[in-house]
Amino acid sequence: MSRSAFGSAARTNLRELRRRAIKLPLKKLGHAIEDWVANQSPMGNSSIIDAKAFEWVERLEKSSEVIRQELVALLYGQKHLPNIQEISARQMNLSRNDGWKSYFFFVLGHRIDESYIRCPETGKLLDSIPGLSLAFFSVLAPGMHIKTPVSYTHLTLPTILRV
Repeated sequence: MSRSAFGSAARTNLRELRRRAIKLPLKKLGHAIEDWVANQSPMGNSSIIDAKAFEWVERLEKSSEVIRQELVALLYGQKHLPNIQEISARQMNLSRNDGWKSYFFFVLGHRIDESYIRCPETGKLLDSIPGLSLAFFSVLAPGMHIKTPVSYTHLTLPTILRV
């Protein structure tokens, strides 16, 4: 076996060893942690949660036209909305294009005052949600697709605003 072929085979074996010894066990651990966290939820570990479990959902649904109007006003300045991967580099694995814009109101419990100024009615509604830690508009360009990560769970409100 030539020296370069031996080196190539060794690299391949090392990659496979790393995958089996490190990546797969860490992936399994990650899934186990996600399951444990989900099982601690007072809502249970269901992928579909009844909207009636949250008193504020009906309020948002009834105000969807007001939210929509503020969103439409934002969309006129869409070029100024940041791409999701500009806010969080970790999102590069979901989208590398400029087709997924985002506009944050709350991030990790921190209120973005500028967003409240530009969308005051939406802000008032968000302030009425107890324990809110993350809220944003997610704007996808026509034809844009978000890759599905291996493990990703999220709650989508029953009302989706389409403009």
